[in-house]
Amino acid sequence: MKITSTQRRALQFFRQHQFVDLMVWQQIRFNWLSCLLLCIFAAAGLAFLLLTGSGTGWLWVGLATGALVRDIGRFRALARLWPLYREITDWKRVADLLEPDSEVPLSRNSQVPPGSST
Repeated sequence: MKITSTQRRALQFFRQHQFVDLMVWQQIRFNWLSCLLLCIFAAAGLAFLLLTGSGTGWLWVGLATGALVRDIGRFRALARLWPLYREITDWKRVADLLEPDSEVPLSRNSQVPPGSST
């Protein structure tokens, strides 16, 4: 199975936390670009509010703040559940998927295609 660069980055991030707890700030650092864009969106709304006096700026600030709070809530949930995920994750399979040019089957129960040697 070929994995995408996004999948590779996620697997590398999770493998870094194989033996340690996953913290909220680490997830924020991993997802820094989306957090930064939300902060910029909120700042633009605040600037629009201050420059024009229009209440539309509050909509931008509220949407950005709501999305950021939602993301942090999801990060907190993952941090609380991480010990369980760490226990049930097949770390050997993660390592196999991260090897360059790995052709690991999609699942452990995958059938070998007819005509191929094992």
